[in-house]
Amino acid sequence: PITCDLYPTPLDAASPYETLSYTWGDSSSPIPIHISGHVIQVTRNLHAALQHIRQESTDRILWIDALCIDQTNNAEKSAQVQMMRNIYHSAARTLVWLG
Repeated sequence: PITCDLYPTPLDAASPYETLSYTWGDSSSPIPIHISGHVIQVTRNLHAALQHIRQESTDRILWIDALCIDQTNNAEKSAQVQMMRNIYHSAARTLVWLG
């Protein structure tokens, strides 16, 4: 199973992190993952990306829009979308998942 933790962090105080660029894909049959003790439903495409890029013996710090932005909060989504250029630019590396 995919298990991870979410750490809210200001961009200017963030540890080195990677971003994940991918297409959300079909949301009609989500798959559960575990984040900070909660079960979160993600698209099959995101789940596949996480399985493929995971490093089982090493922790990895990732910024993933579907997980790092509260998708139910329009104000947060708007603010985060305006910051995405800086979020991607500040990343140590951007991973691209084409499926």
